[in-house]
Amino acid sequence: MSEELEILKRRLTRERKARLDAEKILETKARELYEANQSLHALNSSLERKIEQRTQELDFKDKQFRLLVESASDIIFTTDIGGYFLMVNPMACSKMGYDSSELIGMRYVDLIPDDWKESVFTFYTEMKESGAEKSYLEFPVKKKDGEILWLGQSVTKNTEGKEIFFSAVARDITERIEKEEELKRINSRFAILLENLVDAILVEDETRHIVLVNNAFCRMFNIPLSPSQLEGMDCTQFADAGKAMFVDEEGFVNNIDKLLSEKRIAIGEELHTKDGRILTRNYSPITIDGESIGNLWYYSDITERKNRELIVQRSDEKYRGVLENMELGLVELDTEGKIQKVYDRFCKMFGYSRSELLGKNIAELLPSSESGSGISDSNGLKEVQIITKSGEEKWLLVSQAPFLNENGQVAGTLRIHYDISDRKALEQELVNAREIAENAQQAEKTYLANMSHEIRTPLNAIIGMIHLVEETDLNEEQDEYIQILKNSSELLLALISDVLDLAKIDAGTMDVQEKLFDLPSILDKLTSTFRLKASNKNLTVDHRIDPSIKKLLVGDPQLLNQILLNLLSNAEKFTESGYVRLSADIIDRQGDKVRVRFDVEDTGVGIEEAAIDKIFENFKQATTEVRDKYGGTGLGLGIVKKLADLLGGNVFVESEPGKGSCFTVELPFAESDELITRTVIKETTEEMDLTRLNILLVEDNPINQKYASRLLERWSIPYRIANNGQEAVDLFQEGSYSMIFMDLQMPVMNGYEATTRIRKLEKGAAIPIIALTASTMRSKKELALETGMTDFISKPFRPSSLLEKIKTYCHCHTVREQDSKDDNLFSEVLDRTRLTEIYGDDAEYAADIFGLFIESYRDDLAELTQALDAEDLVEVRRIAHKIKPGYAMVGMTGASRRLGEMEKSENREQAVKILNQIQIDVQTKIPHVLQTFNHLNALIND
Repeated sequence: MSEELEILKRRLTRERKARLDAEKILETKARELYEANQSLHALNSSLERKIEQRTQELDFKDKQFRLLVESASDIIFTTDIGGYFLMVNPMACSKMGYDSSELIGMRYVDLIPDDWKESVFTFYTEMKESGAEKSYLEFPVKKKDGEILWLGQSVTKNTEGKEIFFSAVARDITERIEKEEELKRINSRFAILLENLVDAILVEDETRHIVLVNNAFCRMFNIPLSPSQLEGMDCTQFADAGKAMFVDEEGFVNNIDKLLSEKRIAIGEELHTKDGRILTRNYSPITIDGESIGNLWYYSDITERKNRELIVQRSDEKYRGVLENMELGLVELDTEGKIQKVYDRFCKMFGYSRSELLGKNIAELLPSSESGSGISDSNGLKEVQIITKSGEEKWLLVSQAPFLNENGQVAGTLRIHYDISDRKALEQELVNAREIAENAQQAEKTYLANMSHEIRTPLNAIIGMIHLVEETDLNEEQDEYIQILKNSSELLLALISDVLDLAKIDAGTMDVQEKLFDLPSILDKLTSTFRLKASNKNLTVDHRIDPSIKKLLVGDPQLLNQILLNLLSNAEKFTESGYVRLSADIIDRQGDKVRVRFDVEDTGVGIEEAAIDKIFENFKQATTEVRDKYGGTGLGLGIVKKLADLLGGNVFVESEPGKGSCFTVELPFAESDELITRTVIKETTEEMDLTRLNILLVEDNPINQKYASRLLERWSIPYRIANNGQEAVDLFQEGSYSMIFMDLQMPVMNGYEATTRIRKLEKGAAIPIIALTASTMRSKKELALETGMTDFISKPFRPSSLLEKIKTYCHCHTVREQDSKDDNLFSEVLDRTRLTEIYGDDAEYAADIFGLFIESYRDDLAELTQALDAEDLVEVRRIAHKIKPGYAMVGMTGASRRLGEMEKSENREQAVKILNQIQIDVQTKIPHVLQTFNHLNALIND
């Protein structure tokens, strides 16, 4: 029992121990499981953080990729297996000119030009069916606007499951392709040039193998191969094989080796062949960045040139003796001007020996030439003054030309000198004689001008007083005396004018102006005048004009009027009965240039055939009987002839004694764009509103003061009189005046200085100042205008001349009775059609624009003139462009068009000519612009 108990105790002890051990193991495992759970939990948290971080990184990279694609400078797109666009980046849209919405869903093949579609389609098909995942292709595409864009495209094939799509990155290579095409064209031209060269070209690489050779080389060295067959061959073999054709065989090869070792450029090495030819060899090493990459050999056949040089050399020797015996001083200079060869005549000319001249610089012998004091002509000849070794002064005529060496380079200069001292002495005598003649001519002009002034000033008073006396109550006898005085004074004035006109024409000082004029109006006035003059004869005076003359002409109406006046005066004087007829016909038209023939036909006494040749000479009449019976000075027809010549025309006559004469004048004119307008207008001085004016009359002659003041009083025009320029300035500062009549020659202060002072005053800038001058010299009139005067009247003047200036520059309104009522806003002389298009019936808007133009046009023209004077064509074109629209806005479309022409003018002369035409337009149209402006303001105020 005790044993069983002992056994039981021992078993129990073992079981307790085993249970304790098991509990320890369980505790350890539990602890390990807890720790594993804690580690797993920590690992799980870490894994979640890593997954989240990885997801964020992927999102960031995706955004970066999208940003890279969006901002890429290359074209990026994807297509499906059928070639439809799935994605395109902005650069693709920009380059192709499409929106992304237009490209997505479009097939890429639709953008390929027809001639490239097959090759591009084959490229993609092969890539799809082959195992290649990447490839590259260059091809053109059509942009939306039709232009061609060349792409260099890298393509990647992508597979997702069973789906295949392509992604591509493409770059614009259009510029490179164009350059390559240009390079091909250049290479083609170079190849053609190379093949057509007469000289032989050989290019070898650094190993002396042939890179390039032309046909001329093969021909020159008798090589039975083509250039392409020679490429790649060793040049050393050709040198050894080719030396047999040269006189100096070893020298030919040795010099090649020497040049190759020295690597220096060599030009002009002469090689003589055994068949009598002469070749030159040029060598140049080819290097890039200091590294030798080959050699260039250039051979020329100069046999013909050498033969010609030999002929020239023999010719030079043959004619050297001839040149030595001529009176030409020849000298040869090097490129620095030093004398290399001198001829005997040159030595004698300068007084030096040959040894003294050789090596001397030519500048030491020709100081006047080197200092620029010589006189050159258009042929390159130059006149220079020298001092010889002995101190003698001489004038030489010098010519020079470069001469070339055998390589075509300038080797120096050949100068030829000819002694013209005797000719220069004669020229100086002629200059002295011309100065004496010019001084005499100037003295004659001055005398005529002074005589004109001295005669015209009292004559103005005489004629003026006659006009005033005519308006008083006269009995029959007094009226007869007045008419005799009037006729005599007018005859004297005509005689003075004729003599002065001849003097001005002969001296070349007659003004020829370019103005717009109405030819029918001139003929109307002339025939009306002579119809009235011939009213006491059994004589009809009429005219006829070519119906095709429908536009205003451009020329000098005053000189034309003088020509026709003289011819009509002659016709009326020598015709007692029958008719005098004036006709005008266009005989030639070239663009806007016309040539008009004027015929003055009469049924008068006629001219003997023997006398016709002399009637156009000064102071000559047909016969002494004509002078005794009809009087006259014989100057009229002489003036007609000279004026016709001055205007570029001609005059001739047909006549038969007892039956009459026909004088014909042909003159050139320009035809303007302005149509001749006819409006029947009745106006009288009584209907003119002149009382609002106030005129300042500046005149020191009491009789002329009285004459002008009586005319102003007759027209009810208020006025003040100043006896000299200083009084004029003082009176102008004190009062307000509409215009000034200014005499030029006065005591205290003359008219020029008075005008200058008035123009400096603020209110004197725009006032019309009309010069009163008895001088006929153009310089006096030009000086008046340059001083600032607006216009001039020559003394003696008629009342109508004075009134016309007042009407023109004071813009007096006249009460007019017209055939039909015209309530248009704008003057008929302006471009009404254009103005109506711009303004319609908006008078207020039109008045604003007209006012702005009137304020600025004078300054604009002055600015334009200043730019022309400065010869600044760029500024001229800019100003013309700026002011052109303003002229169109006031209906002066002709001037606007001419300013457009000035914008394109190529030189100053052309621009000046256009400006003269514009000034004619301004002179003619500005009064109508002012009239329209006043009319518009009147309508607005009403």
